[in-house]
Amino acid sequence: MSTPPDPKFTHGSKAEFWIGTADAPEVLVDVSDRLNNVGLPWQRDKGEVSTFKSTTKKYVGGLKDAAFPMEGPYDPWLDGILDELINYDSVVFRYRPIGTGTGKPEYNGRFMLTKHEIATEVGGPGTISAEGQVDGEAPRSIQA
Repeated sequence: MSTPPDPKFTHGSKAEFWIGTADAPEVLVDVSDRLNNVGLPWQRDKGEVSTFKSTTKKYVGGLKDAAFPMEGPYDPWLDGILDELINYDSVVFRYRPIGTGTGKPEYNGRFMLTKHEIATEVGGPGTISAEGQVDGEAPRSIQA
């Protein structure tokens, strides 16, 4: 077994996020400076295959799935993009959790916007939030 490399921790503010738009679904637009929270939470279905006389449960793995959150302060430009995407099938996205640079990871794929919310309250800033349902694969790759 090989020794893992030293960890390369970075601050969350280095993350970068791009999305396609309804007008140009295959063209990435940088929305990094409009958001302060993005993630890519993968989960996997499981099917129970336990049988009679078993004393523990057994499972088989199923399909993977991810729906990522997007949040930030209210921005009219981003609100316009998301307002159009809520009616659109799927567009591209790129997520770089520790920024741009050789050897850093990135995730590319397609998503469908399934939630778009704006909120305001007395005594606080307006906010915008959305959820993107990953459509198919979003493989991890390493930037060259």
